Amino acid sequence: MILEVLRLIVVSQAVLIAVLVVGSLTHSFVTEATRRRRQPAISQATSMLARLLSGQATVEEAVVALQDLPVTVRGEVLGSLVTTVRGEQQHLLAIVAASCGVVEHAVGWTQSRRPGRRLRGTRILRRVGVAPPELTTLLEDPWPPVRAEASRLVIHRTAPRLVRQLIGRLADPDSGVRFAAKDALVRCGASVVTEVVEELGADELTTEVRAALLEVLVHVADSSHLPVARRFSSDHDPPVRRGAARLSAAVGGTAGVTVLSTLLTDPDDGVRAAAIDGFGQLGYWPAAPTIAERLSDPAWVVRRAAGGALRRMGAPGRLFLRRALDHEDPYARDMARQVLDLPELRAAG
Repeated sequence: MILEVLRLIVVSQAVLIAVLVVGSLTHSFVTEATRRRRQPAISQATSMLARLLSGQATVEEAVVALQDLPVTVRGEVLGSLVTTVRGEQQHLLAIVAASCGVVEHAVGWTQSRRPGRRLRGTRILRRVGVAPPELTTLLEDPWPPVRAEASRLVIHRTAPRLVRQLIGRLADPDSGVRFAAKDALVRCGASVVTEVVEELGADELTTEVRAALLEVLVHVADSSHLPVARRFSSDHDPPVRRGAARLSAAVGGTAGVTVLSTLLTDPDDGVRAAAIDGFGQLGYWPAAPTIAERLSDPAWVVRRAAGGALRRMGAPGRLFLRRALDHEDPYARDMARQVLDLPELRAAG
């Protein structure tokens, strides 16, 4: 009896595996056959769109060339070109996407109760570079992948209200959404983000958002960000002040050095270390005497930052490191010895 049951189990599993294999092969065959059947139409549509972008065809001709393709394939064809153009050419492709029904279908999918359809619609809109009126709702979607795709759509419609909402996504519980929001803010540009940040009150942003926002600004840093760095350098949360130090170093200049100097006496170890790292990043050797004093800081992380900063300042930094070998503070002597013992400095000395 037991052998019969085992035999039935083995046979049923074999049949199931066979069905799965046949199904997979059939699906692959059908997919490949469909792709080959559509390839001429895809090539013709791509060629017509290229002619449109070069001024040799009209929008109506491009729409006709896309009509024989399914909506999702139209979106893929348009999306393959949207990422390669800017300005007027990108605007032309957006007109084609709207005229051939891609935008209408995609917007309809974004309003579906099914998260998979909402995601599909949002992805198509991102590919064709069109931000729908429902973008505010999509940024608050309960499904993280939809929120992430919606975040990437903001770069196509940088209205202050949407940028402000995108900044809020920096504290999203999903890491994928946070990453998408940071990437989108960087792509929105320094001037757009700075304008919105300056309008926001301190109580409108959580500590996590303020720190993440400063991290974003570091990637697009320019002199217009100095007021932001100065504002957050006196924030009550140490992570935010650390971000202000990194932003000041990224901006540089006299004003950036001034902000870093004020943070050298910050009560938080991490903030002092970030400010010292900033001086090292800038290679600002006039600060070497002040940085050398931090070799005897009570916090090891600050002493390590001071040693590294002096090392990056070149000859002036090495001079103060050698002087620190005779320092009365054993911690300062130890850090100087560690840094000077590094191979490249030992060779230079």
